[in-house]
Amino acid sequence: MHKYIADKRIIFGTAGVLVVGIVLAVVLSGRNRPTPSAEASPAIVLKLPDNSPLAKHNPRATVIENPAMLPQAPDGVKLLAAGRFEPSGLQFPDGITVTRPLLESRPVGARLTIAVLDESTSRWIDTGERAVVADSGRAATGIVYHFSVLGAVRGTIEAKGEPTTDPPDVKKKDDDPSKKLPLSIITWKFTKLDTEKVVDARGLDLKKGAEELNKALSGVTDVAADNVKKTQDVFRKYSFEEVEKIAKAHLLDKPVSDILARHRRELINKALSEAMNAVDPGRQFTLGALDSGNKKSGIASDVDQTLFLIPRDPKDGKGVNFSELNNRLITAFNEKFQAANGYPPARLGIESMNGADFFPDWKQEQSVADFKAEADRVYVEKRKNSEAYRSEGELKAQAEGRGYEALQAQTRKVNALVEKQEELSRLQNEPAENRKLLGELLQMKEFAQYKGGDYKLETLADLERVLAIESPWTEVSWGDAKSGPRVSMIEAPGKKVLPDKPEFSKRMGFDGTWDNWVMYEHHPHNRPKYLLRDLVDGAGVEHGSRSGLTLVPFD
Repeated sequence: MHKYIADKRIIFGTAGVLVVGIVLAVVLSGRNRPTPSAEASPAIVLKLPDNSPLAKHNPRATVIENPAMLPQAPDGVKLLAAGRFEPSGLQFPDGITVTRPLLESRPVGARLTIAVLDESTSRWIDTGERAVVADSGRAATGIVYHFSVLGAVRGTIEAKGEPTTDPPDVKKKDDDPSKKLPLSIITWKFTKLDTEKVVDARGLDLKKGAEELNKALSGVTDVAADNVKKTQDVFRKYSFEEVEKIAKAHLLDKPVSDILARHRRELINKALSEAMNAVDPGRQFTLGALDSGNKKSGIASDVDQTLFLIPRDPKDGKGVNFSELNNRLITAFNEKFQAANGYPPARLGIESMNGADFFPDWKQEQSVADFKAEADRVYVEKRKNSEAYRSEGELKAQAEGRGYEALQAQTRKVNALVEKQEELSRLQNEPAENRKLLGELLQMKEFAQYKGGDYKLETLADLERVLAIESPWTEVSWGDAKSGPRVSMIEAPGKKVLPDKPEFSKRMGFDGTWDNWVMYEHHPHNRPKYLLRDLVDGAGVEHGSRSGLTLVPFD
């Protein structure tokens, strides 16, 4: 079977592994040495808030044309822009918007880390802010709060203020604990954040930030417009990365974390609806958004949604370039979200991916040339996004595998709920029958997780509300000719997308190992996650193919 690694189509085997090793070595050797591009704009654009008293200081910035002269970013991180911002040390309590040229093209909407150079230690430090790549792909815009030497990087680096000391009685072995220290020590370092005072790169005390968030949304339980505005205001002040850090340090009240996530979903659904109005004036398609991430973690999880456009009539899908149409939809979504909220989706940890860009199924009737062309196209599209897996096997494991299981489970739940709701309707909606039918559903294995007291379910309507909140599938469809798009999170996805269970085999194990190794290198702060995925999606697939064991999804 073909392997698409670093733009090469290779045969899996000894020769293939050798080629992969050589290609990766070449790629990695140049990862931190960007070369200035003649196409990049030489100007950094600064935009102060109106009537800012700081304008009198004449804030200015110049591009550092040869960033190779600066201290290098850590392994797995690439410096894509650098500039000297003056007067150095000037602070902006309300932030200043900065648009900077990039040394290479990046996918539209991609998030880059804004880093500050600590000249005393020659290290790049994460400021906690992100820059979003503009439509041109050659510039990125974000907010900064302090002037110094600032850069935009692809990848994740150390954030100032995070604990770096070793636990008692443990001799320090390396600056990067995930490389040489035992797994127990790695775990200690991650859990230590839960109890210590944590200060981010802007000097913000996360405990005080948590107090502010808890106070702002205390007692809020619905998605009324006034309450959603409170969440909009929260993210105007705090980035998702900051809120995520507060939540993962267990400083955020769970009801507040949950309502923040629900409000974020409301903002997403509104922008999806408006994007459909813009992209599908002929009302030919239904939009499906798949997000199989962990809904129980509230705002601590980001949103990686895969968007699909499904023809309402199969005839409407003939001759349509769905990859291009989905890209237009994603662009429209980003624009509508920005217009409604004053900041891009990335500020709330939202990233949209193209559901038309999956590897072709080799079992389908097609020529070798057609298969190769489509596989090459998909790989090139996926490679544009450094946050996305790009190998066929790992895409199957993470996108198709998890997505398929989530869609199948949701379909079973929705169908069972609808059946009971129809039965209740025939019984004249009697309250006693409602409770009885709810009890019957909760005895089914699909609903076993909802038996706990946390859900406080008393009626079928309560269960429907919970299913909507935790749904991996959002559907935007058209009603009658006079109404606009209708958004529902209680739909049976059935065979609308990813209808077939993905096939895993021994050859997929290499993809899981390689792709998660790349992500391990690119995400130093999250290395235990990708190390474990490397084992499950790599060695685990290979072992399962020999033993016949079914793999348990691991997140």
